[in-house]
Amino acid sequence: MLADKSVRAPRMIYYGLVITGTDTGVGKTELGCGLARAFRARGVRIGVFKPIETGRPEEAGQPAGEDAKRLIAASGCGSSLEKVSPYRFKLAAAPLAAARAEGREILFEKIYQVFDELAGEHELMIVEGAGGLLVPANENFLFADLILPMQLPLLIVAEDRLGVIGRVLLTLEAARSRGLEILGVALNQTQPGAGTEKLRHKELIEEFGKTQVLARIGYLAPAGREEEMARICGELAERIEPRIRELGRQTVLKYL
Repeated sequence: MLADKSVRAPRMIYYGLVITGTDTGVGKTELGCGLARAFRARGVRIGVFKPIETGRPEEAGQPAGEDAKRLIAASGCGSSLEKVSPYRFKLAAAPLAAARAEGREILFEKIYQVFDELAGEHELMIVEGAGGLLVPANENFLFADLILPMQLPLLIVAEDRLGVIGRVLLTLEAARSRGLEILGVALNQTQPGAGTEKLRHKELIEEFGKTQVLARIGYLAPAGREEEMARICGELAERIEPRIRELGRQTVLKYL
């Protein structure tokens, strides 16, 4: 990682996870909202953070932040939109491209300051990325570089379709090369059509990616979608919470 005065580790050790995707539009926000509701139902004081959001129309002269608003509502955290999503841009593009279109600069120092404040108010944080892991986040760094100092494990969300194996394996390789911890993968079928079971996506991702496919979400029609997502995310939250807390404890011990 390049030396830059805008990059530093957050001040404390926190519990939580980062939801990243193999691409944009794979269902990160929907899964993040589902997990926020599930952890909330388990009695966890959940906080949410979408540090950079792009492709948002204006409200009262400012980019609206649709994904961040959904996360706030799902978590019941009570945090303001400005804190949950400190950088919001109108252009639907990579963060750096969207920032350049408005003549603005994305400062990691500001992001870490807000993250510290939010994480200090909550028991567990859900951080949602913008697009994939290797999208440019500012003039010098990728999104992977931004989340590395947070020391939170990754949940990788991928669209369950032909080609997903390569996309997931590339994301895993990029994450591990930077020392990021992996919770696992969630496969999400976003479009109706034939099932992908015969393509052995889960089997081959686990075999070659050396990780677990923690959830496989088939295409959900609008009728009954909310209930089924609640069930899936409830099971997923129960499954990953012990691992999240154990990784947090290991990080604390490392710095003692």
